[in-house]
Order: sequence, then C-alpha cells, then structure tokens
Amino acid sequence: MKLTQKFCNLANLKPKYYFDDAISGFGLRVYAGGARTWIIYSRQGSKKIYKSIGNAKEISLENARSIALDIKSKINLKDSQNICNISQAAENYLTQHAILHKRTWKDDEYYIKNHIIPHFGNYSLASLTTSEIANYHSKLTKPYAANRLLKVLSAIYSHVAHIGTYVGQNPCKGVRPYREESRCRYLTREEVNRLIEAVKSIKAIEQKTAILLLLYTGCRRGEILSLRWDQVNIERAELYLQRTKNGKPRTVPLTTPALEVLAQLPKKCQWCFPAPTGDKPLHEIRRTWKRVCRLANLTNLRIHDLRRTVGSLLVQDGVSLPIIAAILGHSNTYVTHIYARLNANVERAGLEHFSKLIGDN
Repeated sequence: MKLTQKFCNLANLKPKYYFDDAISGFGLRVYAGGARTWIIYSRQGSKKIYKSIGNAKEISLENARSIALDIKSKINLKDSQNICNISQAAENYLTQHAILHKRTWKDDEYYIKNHIIPHFGNYSLASLTTSEIANYHSKLTKPYAANRLLKVLSAIYSHVAHIGTYVGQNPCKGVRPYREESRCRYLTREEVNRLIEAVKSIKAIEQKTAILLLLYTGCRRGEILSLRWDQVNIERAELYLQRTKNGKPRTVPLTTPALEVLAQLPKKCQWCFPAPTGDKPLHEIRRTWKRVCRLANLTNLRIHDLRRTVGSLLVQDGVSLPIIAAILGHSNTYVTHIYARLNANVERAGLEHFSKLIGDN
C-alpha cells in the first residue's frame, strides 16, 4: 500500500509494520503500546536490518520519506564500493534489488547459490567472457533452467551497471538462449478426479489446501502461497489479490469447494499458508506436489498446469474466452487463446462445423 499521512495518523492501527509502496523498505512500525516509528528495512546477506528514522508523531511522512531515500542511497553506495567480483555483485543484486522488488526472488536466489556463485563467483565483473558463459550454458541439459540462469546473470550485470559499479559490456548479451517449447499439458476430467483423491490423502493441511485452492481458483502459485487472511472474505466468498503478475489487483470468486477447504485451514498467523517459522509464507510445495503426482499416477505435470487445466476445461465446456480471461486474471484474451489451441476437441468441432457448412462436396 502507498502510505498517506491520514492513514498513519489513524488511532486504531494494529501493532505491526506498514510498508510503503512508494519507497521499497520504508514503512511505519506501530508498537503494542501505541508508539509509532518510521523505519527503513534492508538486508545484508541473509540478515535483516531495521533502522529507525524517528518518531512518527514528530516527523511527517513527507520528511520521513526524504530521510529514507538519503539512507538508502548511502547503503547502496557503501555496498557498491565493496563489489569486487561476481559473487559480491550477485549478493548485492539479491539483497538490494531482487528481494525488495521481485515476487520470484527465491528463484533468483536458487540460480545464484547453485550455479552463478559456484561457477563464476571468483571472476571479476570485467574478466568473465561471453564464451565462458556460453560454454556453461550449453552444459545445462534443461532449456528452461539454462535460460533462467542466463537471465539472472544478465540481471546482475544490469544491476551493477545501474548503481554505477560496472561500466563495461554485459557478456550475457552475446549468448543465444535455448528455444523453449510452449507446454500443452493439462488434466482431463478423469485425471482431475484422481488428483483430488490423492490430495485428500495428504496429511499436511496447508500443502493440501494450497493445491486444491490452486485448482478451484485457477490462481498462480505465488498468489495462493502468499495469501494473507485479511485478503480472504468468507462472507462475500472472495479473495482479494493486491499483487498480481500484470500489476493490477483483482478479486477472485470462491466456489463452494474452495470455501470448504479454506474452512479446514487453521489460522496460525497472518499468512494462510505460513512457513514453519511462522514469520513468512510458504515459498514452495514441490515435495508434496511430487507425492500427489505419484499417488495419482500423473506424469509430466507441473503445479502451473492446474491453471492450464482450468482454462482448457472451461473452453471445452463452451465458456467464452473473455470470461476465462477474467477468471485467470489475464489483461487481454490473447494469452487465453492458448487454452483454445491446446484443446483438440475444440479444433475438431470447428472443422466438423465447417464440413457441415460446405456439405458433401
């Protein structure tokens, strides 16, 4: 949310952090006793750092924002001066950009820790060559993983160029990415039934509920796993998604099956699907997903394929593309047309109809 002076002056604010969309890391901390402090948040590696700016009753929001920007610039300058190699550049990119601005920063962290730092960490920014990157890229057998690695490494170079630490060429620009084939996997009605039965046998309530909610709503994985209870309106049977892929908030209707699985979910903290520590949401449910697929005897199936399933089965049932686009949160129907192409039955029906139009000639 974008903080306003009127909001920050409200008497009934709950004790917690209220972060400002206008400046990443800047926010208002409300204490249980009623005290209020402006804070700026940053990270150094895995360590979270909260720096107090001052008393919110004495410093206006506008002045606090100015102070926050000054502190952030000094932090970024200090960090940028310590960048000597790709390992340090990657750490700076992760803590000063990805974590603060990207919902998928965990994916970037995976490629940094498992590929970039082990293989390129000791290189200086200027010494890594396009041919060395291309050579490592070619050794990765999965096109998607190889291209994501290339994208993250390129983003690191763009980041250090933006903060003024590096002025050379981006060596990733000369590496040709693999061609990626569009997936066309979705569940049949019979497979959906097998999936639901398999999910019901899972004991972990958060993971099983998340999978069923993905199926019943057609939402993206991140939208469901990061869900907070204040985004759930049981009376109106709706979810309110503030952060979506296209940047636009939207409301998702909750069907009877979706409400039933939500009703079984315990409220442990602000997150509907909290991580074991309780201070953040779950990021992944891959282990549970793999087990569900084994129990249901489903192969070559990813979590995102549940979203494709919603779109494809709705197409089969004759639901219009604009309505499907609204259900899935697509900003236009161009992306939604993919689900129509995935369904051979729709194509067959179209050709059968054409045959009737031209007769037996």
